[in-house]
Amino acid sequence: MEQICIVALIGLPAAGKTSFSKLLLKTENVPFSILHICFDNFLKCSDDNATSYRLQREEVLKFLADTIESLKNINELVANIPNLKYCSYRDCGSRQLLIVCDDNNYYASMRYKLFQIARKFCISYGQIYFECNLATAMERNASRDASVRIPENVFHKMVLNLEYPDVQKNYWEENTFTWHTEDCLKQQFIFSNIIPFLNKLFDNPLKPTEANSKHAPTKQSLVHDLDLVMRKRIGSSVNAIAKCNKGRLAFELNNKRKEILKEFQDNTEDEVSDFHKYLGLFEESLEGIETTFLNL
Repeated sequence: MEQICIVALIGLPAAGKTSFSKLLLKTENVPFSILHICFDNFLKCSDDNATSYRLQREEVLKFLADTIESLKNINELVANIPNLKYCSYRDCGSRQLLIVCDDNNYYASMRYKLFQIARKFCISYGQIYFECNLATAMERNASRDASVRIPENVFHKMVLNLEYPDVQKNYWEENTFTWHTEDCLKQQFIFSNIIPFLNKLFDNPLKPTEANSKHAPTKQSLVHDLDLVMRKRIGSSVNAIAKCNKGRLAFELNNKRKEILKEFQDNTEDEVSDFHKYLGLFEESLEGIETTFLNL
């Protein structure tokens, strides 16, 4: 493929991400081919094994990177690419390929990993944020088949943890389209609004070591931001736990916060990458500790 673009979908469960992806695949006169990667087809959630879930996500990202590398070399999708059977593909006879990463992507660190892959291969990157009010999303989720319905307690946790795209904090989120999902999900809306946005993304591939000095934060501000994000995560986690365990959970998580913050401060490598690396480490620890307390 001459041009490839990753677009990350962001939003609550039942906000319309997969419905949009399916409709995009059916839309006529789209000027690029489409590969739809639905993360739910790869991931098997397990409340008692957060580490396994993280490793599964890493496998999806590896599949994405391997697929892009293959496309760069052979210029076409081939049936023997591992796990391609879990994806949907529409060949529009174009030299451009849009890769739709259909996931909640509720943490900025999740989205940053997709951005890193795009930067590594010098391809384009953008995001579509599906803004949906809580009542509508919960109603849609409740109407789903039980096999794909998100449990209400998990749903509320995701609402608390959702990090909205913020270009002031993350310069790499500047190419984000916000879709108010109260708008009709129709092909005409996609063709009139989404397609022009996606076309512009193809015109601006990333560079391998792209760094926008105007937006790049200082180490001090990153330390401050990391601390704030971890404190917010701790607050959400503690509020969801039975009262008798709140103090112990807060103590455990704050110790982990201080440990990770010190490691980040002492590190001298790529600061922006490290921010998301250490935030990811904290999220892994949080999920593990949280699961332990939920089972008490």
